[in-house]
Amino acid sequence: MAFFMAAHSAIAGVREVDLVQKQKQTLLSFPPINPKAKGESLLGSGKVRLLLFWASWCPYCKQAIADLTPAYSQWLTKGAAFYVISIDETQASAETYLSRSPIRMPVWWGGIKAKKDFQISSLPTILILDDNNRILSEYAGYGGERYAYMKKRLNRLLQNHVEDE
Repeated sequence: MAFFMAAHSAIAGVREVDLVQKQKQTLLSFPPINPKAKGESLLGSGKVRLLLFWASWCPYCKQAIADLTPAYSQWLTKGAAFYVISIDETQASAETYLSRSPIRMPVWWGGIKAKKDFQISSLPTILILDDNNRILSEYAGYGGERYAYMKKRLNRLLQNHVEDE
């Protein structure tokens, strides 16, 4: 039984590396859809990154963005990068929403490809990545407890990131 577990872990580890590589390629393909995103890179900025996957039709996503916006500037000064990725079916849908309700954070359009490659099953989904593009935490759905825990986790990661430099 122990041998099976070790072999399974090794296979799972290889699969995770492949999945992360595929996700890196996906991130590079996203077009920016607001001025804050232009010239930004979703990969390896030497920072802890928070990726928020959302859709313009999702009321919980709108609430998450509203709740996270005040912390955005604070996290930037602590060395985090914060990126919002739309999984709307069309880029035009996301752009129409942004024209009526601008978002202060950088926004990209990932569409169905982002949903598939990142295995997004509920919205909003928040991923926290380290400066080596490894996924450290994932938060699917939105609610007060999830938000509080995610905020605590991000602050702890940022504190450790500063101490490591």
